[in-house]
Amino acid sequence: MKKTGMKLACTGIALALLTLGSSQSTFAEKQGIQKKPFANTLAVAKTEQFSKTDNPISIGVPITVPSTKPTVVKVLNKEQFGNAKPPVKSEVKLPSGKWGKVILTITGTQKGRQYDRLFQIWAGSSQIFVGVTPEPTKDGIEWKIQKDVTEYLPVLQGKQVLTTKLENYVNDTYTGIPEMSIQLEYYPEEKGKKNKQADPLKIKTPDKIIPITKDAAPFYMYEKNSSMDVPLDLPKDIKGAYLDLYAVPQNNDEFWWSLQPDFREIEVYIDGQPAGAVWPEPTLYTGGVNPYLWRPIQGIHTLDMTAYRVNLTPFAGLLGGKHTLSIKVNQHIDYWLMSGSLFLYQNNGKPTTGKIVKNTLTFPTESDKTKTDLFGNDNNLFGENANKSYEIQGVIDAKGEHYTSTIQASRNNTSDQTNYNEGGVQIVHNAQVVTMDESFAKKGQKASTKHTEEVYTLDCGSGYMPTQDGSSFLLPSNLTQSLHVYNVLNGPEWKSPYESTLYLNTQGYASLYRSKSDTAQGATTAVVDFKDSNDRSYHQVLMSHGGTVTYNLELGSLSKKEN
Repeated sequence: MKKTGMKLACTGIALALLTLGSSQSTFAEKQGIQKKPFANTLAVAKTEQFSKTDNPISIGVPITVPSTKPTVVKVLNKEQFGNAKPPVKSEVKLPSGKWGKVILTITGTQKGRQYDRLFQIWAGSSQIFVGVTPEPTKDGIEWKIQKDVTEYLPVLQGKQVLTTKLENYVNDTYTGIPEMSIQLEYYPEEKGKKNKQADPLKIKTPDKIIPITKDAAPFYMYEKNSSMDVPLDLPKDIKGAYLDLYAVPQNNDEFWWSLQPDFREIEVYIDGQPAGAVWPEPTLYTGGVNPYLWRPIQGIHTLDMTAYRVNLTPFAGLLGGKHTLSIKVNQHIDYWLMSGSLFLYQNNGKPTTGKIVKNTLTFPTESDKTKTDLFGNDNNLFGENANKSYEIQGVIDAKGEHYTSTIQASRNNTSDQTNYNEGGVQIVHNAQVVTMDESFAKKGQKASTKHTEEVYTLDCGSGYMPTQDGSSFLLPSNLTQSLHVYNVLNGPEWKSPYESTLYLNTQGYASLYRSKSDTAQGATTAVVDFKDSNDRSYHQVLMSHGGTVTYNLELGSLSKKEN
């Protein structure tokens, strides 16, 4: 398709002196700045600000809920995840057949003091959800998450075991026990509204889903240069394929975007041949950098981490039978969790064959690094840049029908750091631009195409400032996340091209003075803008100060409030 050109602004926001501090593991600590115990940053402020915190809010475009009456299946009801509780397995009977939409609804409550914890759900051995729990307050919080899981329908029918995992640690200090409820809501299609309500950006529900883990548990990628090798035995009538990959950085790599090196690349191979690449976007956990940054407005995709979607359709004609899918993380330290599934589109039992006619993707991507030392003792200016462009094209033959699948991608990642470790100061700018063109064409027909432009930026400044005797310290913090996405879909099924634009932005400031009587202050602003050529729109401006929402404006056809 004709290139539209970048319609997105990639603007890094310059920061003045800013901060640090995380409840779980501060990124400055990873740099060896001041190895002090940061667990105390969980303390609830006793001054006017943050004395009462509103319930957590996750920004984004609201899910459109059909007007039809759903069939509701309860999975968990007020399940408490105390100290070292094993995963909970729920045997459920799920409705079969065709559905207009399936929504996963998660509600949680928690009070006391506790770290952020990963919350994960599998259907069978296929992961369908991963997110982070908000850090609680002494008075308690409640939160709700909804996710459209219609594309997981092949594993959400009939008798199924849903596994819920939340690893928690409780003692006399960290008393918070999350209480979680989960249900699945199956909505029949709305008569006469199918085209209007459908989300064109959601891929078609696959015919078959193949998990990439044996059990309802992630693969732990501990060692540097390690590989997750998945043996596959696939049907011989595959016409399309996607990898639905959940990749979660942990421990030393939680703040990988602030380390040296700070470029990460997830490499995907089929039988040793490069097949796809993911350049992950940083996810800020609810205790990340400074926990008061996230009370009550959460970071982008924190409570509901989106899976990375890798188009493997050029390889579809080759995938029948036994193969090996391999996944690696370039330059990672320790460690990443990997889980997910293959989404397969089949040819009604008619065998397919095929070949790769072009593949310019190579691994690893080498990044350019610069480093200027300042004053010694790990004080430095550090920069890193990476660029990659590639094309993969494959053909699929299906009993006389001939298809061509092509992927063209261009990626750029750039970052800069200023580190002054004697003052516990770090300033980070990280920006990533990805342009992707995907096409699928049947011989003799117009191709279906998807053009995507995505820009992500992160700017963070932090400082750790202890008193001379070490009895108290100050954590000033400022952090901005920004995500811009532009899409164009075109093909024989469209009367005219479909376009959509999405903008998400959060800007937060927080400063915690840890002493005998804690003091904290902070404010966060979030902006959401979405519109598409189907006349759907959503606009939100959300502001909070000292843990309390002070302004909330919602407009547009998808708004939950009346316009």
